Amino acid sequence: MAKEFFKLGDARQYLGLTADQLASRLGVAQSTIIRAEQSERRKSISIKTLEKTAAALGMEFQYKFITKKANPKLNELERIRAMNVEDKLLKVIELSELAIKLNHASKRAR
Repeated sequence: MAKEFFKLGDARQYLGLTADQLASRLGVAQSTIIRAEQSERRKSISIKTLEKTAAALGMEFQYKFITKKANPKLNELERIRAMNVEDKLLKVIELSELAIKLNHASKRAR
C-alpha cells in the first residue's frame, strides 16, 4: 500500500533527500525548498508548488476535502466515487462476490 505524507519535508526526508538534493531535482535554489517548507507550515504554500514538488519526489499530490463526521447524505455510489483506484477495485471485487453468493443462494432456494 502507498505511504502517505502530510508534510513536504516529511516526504523529502522519507526519501533520504536533503533540501539541496530536492532543489537540484526542481532546478531551484536550496533556499526555495526551505521557503516552501516554511510556507507550508504557515499554510500559505500554493497547490502548484505542492504538485511540482510531489512530481520531483516521484509522488502524487492529492488535494482532498474530508467530512468531519459521517455524512448520512453520502450514498454508497458517492463513497465509491470518492475512493482511490485500489479501493474501488477492492469494492468491485467485494460487490461481485456478494452478487455471486446471492445468485447461488437464489438458485438453491428454487
